[in-house]
Parts: sequence; C-alpha cells; structure tokens
Amino acid sequence: MIQMIKSPIANPIMWKQKHLLSGMVVTLGAVSLIISNLEMIASMLTKVFQIAPWESMGGALLIFGLRLTDVPIGTLKTVLMVRGVRTWATLLGLLEVTIWITAMGRVMGHLDNPWNIAGYALGYSVGTWLGMWIENRLAFGSVEVHTISLTKSTQVAEAIRAAGYGVTQFQGIGASGPVCIVGTIAERKHLDGLLKNIHEVDPGAFITVDDTRKVIGGHRTGK
Repeated sequence: MIQMIKSPIANPIMWKQKHLLSGMVVTLGAVSLIISNLEMIASMLTKVFQIAPWESMGGALLIFGLRLTDVPIGTLKTVLMVRGVRTWATLLGLLEVTIWITAMGRVMGHLDNPWNIAGYALGYSVGTWLGMWIENRLAFGSVEVHTISLTKSTQVAEAIRAAGYGVTQFQGIGASGPVCIVGTIAERKHLDGLLKNIHEVDPGAFITVDDTRKVIGGHRTGK
C-alpha cells in the first residue's frame, strides 16, 4: 500500500512560520548590530552634518523640489505637444522654463556646493519617474487597437461592440492564410478594460496598440 507523506515544506502554515522566524532573526541581528555600533554611527552622522550644514542642505532641498516640479511639467508639455494641444503646452512650457531657470540659477551661483549639484541631479531623476507616472495616470488621448484572432474574430468584435466601442473589421493575409483584423479606437483611460474584454474572449489573440494623435468624427469611447 502506498502511503502519502506530507512534506513539511509543502505545508503553507509551516512555510509562513519558518519565514517569519527567519525574518525575526534577521531583524534582531540588524538591531543588535546597530546598537553595538551606535558610537561609530553617531560619529559618522556628526561628520556629515559638519560637511553639510543645514543652510547648504536647505538650498539643496529647494533645488530638488524645483526640479521635482519642472521635470514632470516638461513631460506633460511634451505629451500635449505631440497631441497637438497648443494652448496648454505653451502655458506649461512657460511655467517649466521659469522654474528651471530658478533652479539653475541657484546651482550656478553656488558651484562650490556639491549638495546643490546633487539635489539638482536627484531632482531631475526622480522628476522623470514622477512625470511618467503622472502621465500614465492621466492617460491623455486615444489609442488605436487592432486585434487578430484566428478562430474568434467575430466574438471579439461582438464583445468590443458590447463594451460600447465602434468596431471595423477588415480582411488580411497572414502566414497561415486569410485573417480577420478587428480595429477600434478607445481612450487610453479605458485601454486596460478593453484589453481585458478581448482576452476573456480569446486569450491567444494578437493585439497591437498605437497612439492616435487626433480623432475626428463618429466613434464611441466605450462605457
């Protein structure tokens, strides 16, 4: 008779307990290491504050904040320029360059302060990430979505129409022969929901998404 033996590794409760215990051991080890080196850490912090007095750090933080503001504004300005939104792109450009000149002036006026340069560079880096995150959350504009399903193109088109989008179907020739291409226009903020609808019908569908600069005329933007 074959007897099933449970492996302790496969037991999720024991697995969690083991990792919790490991985490506690690592945490206690880190705390004890810090406590045993408090004097050395205090000495290092004292040297840092001596090298970088609060006045210098305050200027660096201000420059960091300025760059953290103007770089995302520049990102949004570029997106609006590409999409042909002239008025807002112009206003954002004016604001961007005003903030940038202020930050650059503070750096150029104190080139002997490395903290200002570090604040400028770090603000630019973090501002780039922040600008991309904000643009992705705002999801300006529309996209053109083309779907190729070898076996369920009709069902895909029906699902997209049911979600409130206009659909255009046209024939194409692929490597395996004739295929039906399902095309639609959607606002970027609705893209994730649209892709989810398509994957529910055909998880293996081939999908391309292209940015659309401008949409004129009759189309439905989805529910």
